[in-house]
Amino acid sequence: MKTKRKSKMIIIAVFTLACIVTPMIVQGKSTKLTFEATEVLQVWIPREIWVEDNVRHIKFHKEAAITGTIEGSEFTGYNYLEFHLKIDLSTGDMVVHGSGVFDITWSDLNGIFTGTVNAKALAGDVMTGMFTLQGSGDFDGWKMFGLILAIGSTTNLLYGTILLPN
Repeated sequence: MKTKRKSKMIIIAVFTLACIVTPMIVQGKSTKLTFEATEVLQVWIPREIWVEDNVRHIKFHKEAAITGTIEGSEFTGYNYLEFHLKIDLSTGDMVVHGSGVFDITWSDLNGIFTGTVNAKALAGDVMTGMFTLQGSGDFDGWKMFGLILAIGSTTNLLYGTILLPN
């Protein structure tokens, strides 16, 4: 029991540290904006499911509503994601990776961020991960980096940095 709690505390500590360090890793003289958001699952459609070498593979499509703030100003949007989830049937550990499209409206700007998403969780622990996205539309040239923290089976918290081109 103590090991499980210790594991969760380590994950939370790493997540908190990553929230602080991620913006510092990003280099250059670009304008940096911070954001935070909540993503709530709307649609989850399994595409393929199979077991190989004691690992269950699930390829799925996910859609989620997203609301949050960029530098304190509200934004809304919708995420369309294609994922490959791998669950180790011996340990329960999970790894997920895939691609995402974040369709966002912020102030009078509308556009899309596309890129990759990766996350993992040890059996029974919180799913955490990272994403890296490139903007288009009104967000052309913008880059979004962030962290994901699952706070339930249908809700994720997103934190990160947006870089605007010079």
